[in-house]
Amino acid sequence: MKIDIKKATKIKEKRNNCKGITLIALVITIIVLLILAAVSIATLTGDNGILTKAMDAKKNTIIEEEKEQIKLAYSASLTKKDYDGIIRVEELNHEFENLNVEAVASGNNPITVTFSKTGNIYTIDNKGIITGPETSEMDPFITMEEAREIEKFEKNTKVKDQYGNKIIIPEGFKIADDSADDVTSGVVIEDISYEETKGSQFVWVPVGEIYTAQEHTEANKKTIKLGRYNFAEDGTPTDYSGDFKEENVNDTENLLNYGNSIAKNIEEFKISVGDNGGYYIGRYEARTAEERKAKTGDNGLTRVTVKENDYIYNWVTQPQAADLSKKMYTSKSFTSDLINGYAWDTAIVFVQIFDNRNDTTKPYARQNSLNTTFAKQGTNNLSNTAHQDKVCNIWDMASNEWEWTTETHVDSSSPCVIRGSGYSYSSQYYTSSHDYYDTSYANSFETFRLILYL
Repeated sequence: MKIDIKKATKIKEKRNNCKGITLIALVITIIVLLILAAVSIATLTGDNGILTKAMDAKKNTIIEEEKEQIKLAYSASLTKKDYDGIIRVEELNHEFENLNVEAVASGNNPITVTFSKTGNIYTIDNKGIITGPETSEMDPFITMEEAREIEKFEKNTKVKDQYGNKIIIPEGFKIADDSADDVTSGVVIEDISYEETKGSQFVWVPVGEIYTAQEHTEANKKTIKLGRYNFAEDGTPTDYSGDFKEENVNDTENLLNYGNSIAKNIEEFKISVGDNGGYYIGRYEARTAEERKAKTGDNGLTRVTVKENDYIYNWVTQPQAADLSKKMYTSKSFTSDLINGYAWDTAIVFVQIFDNRNDTTKPYARQNSLNTTFAKQGTNNLSNTAHQDKVCNIWDMASNEWEWTTETHVDSSSPCVIRGSGYSYSSQYYTSSHDYYDTSYANSFETFRLILYL
């Protein structure tokens, strides 16, 4: 059979051309898909995106619902037999209660109405004219119910508990599964982002005005001031006076020359607490994944955790404890540090006010250690609940181990300050006690506790 060379060559060229077209088509298809994906993302998340518009619609719907609730309460007030043309706060609050509306009226003509869940504030005058909310933006705080649905916070986020108390959740954390829903019982956050410390937990210590019910009245309000305190036998706090010095950024008393470690920045800490209404304290004493047997330098352990089942991080000097605390997190969104005197004493005031123990024969400031033997994984792991020490979801401030702080004692040879009570001397020391040792001192009954602040 005779083969047509020209025809065969044309067939081959046609096949080659087909392959080239297929590859080009594939590349074009991918490019088109990428463009469509980019457009879709922009459509969803941009300033005029679908999600943004949906959020705006939700905000506007809530605002209209709240205004309608105010109108209903106002209209009901008009039907009162003794109505004299003036709407009164007590009448509006009574109608809000009848309508099951979580709002509080205050002031007079115009009356201010605050919704606890959203934080939106409106005014209504005697003619029924409603203005507000004060800003077109919705309150920046989300509810605890919404916060629990977030698997991981991507940025520091403002949250309100069920009573309207404010909390800030740090980037990379979540609400712990066993957290309380209000700050008075102990809101717990859990690290789920930072690989070496994942699972560590901290408890919010509120500072300022704290409410114990949805109605923000004087009867339902407690006030906590950030401070260093002396505690009387009945637990009453007074401003601190004594030989244990405040951490001082400027070091006017030359305390750094003693060799101990002071707070990373005590003034920054105070400002943060004032701006954010609180700080976090380690739920447990400092922990490490390995059991600490004896002191050999730092035993090669360079990381600290605050996890329930890890071992107590003892056999540690005060400077080592401070260094470990400062380095636990390097996030730009929040700061970790060894607990300072302000944080320790203010936490005592907090747990003492909201003490949820069955046995309250002693104020927490004067609570001695409940256990007389070392609990290497903390009293939270003791089967004997009578020896456990838990208040507002914070464990062992009064028990198990003494804890280093960044306070300084005036004795230059022993400037390092420990707080609380340890199992070794449970009858002599209590939660608010101070003691002091030198910078090289480390033992089996001394550990430390961390704080976080925004």
